[in-house]
Amino acid sequence: MKFLEESPKDVFLWYALAMEEFKESPQQAKSLLLKCLEIEPSHIPSHYQLALLADQAGEEEEAIAFLDKGLQFLKSSSDEKTKREFLALRSIISGG
Repeated sequence: MKFLEESPKDVFLWYALAMEEFKESPQQAKSLLLKCLEIEPSHIPSHYQLALLADQAGEEEEAIAFLDKGLQFLKSSSDEKTKREFLALRSIISGG
């Protein structure tokens, strides 16, 4: 936590902390990932992880919303692999 006190706007630190909490405390992980998006709304990994958490919680619409938002940020990106990952997860969650 000392690092966060020194660099409170470092999205990588918030994301790393969220990933540590992902399995043990999904709600805490969600809160930390939302902090990442507060700092950097276009943080693609946070959108993906939030979609996974929402899906695990049975919140299909929320999961798809996080994926769609991430895809909006990816529109201008040449990262086709990440786009495919988002679309594949969206397809799985939506059932088709």
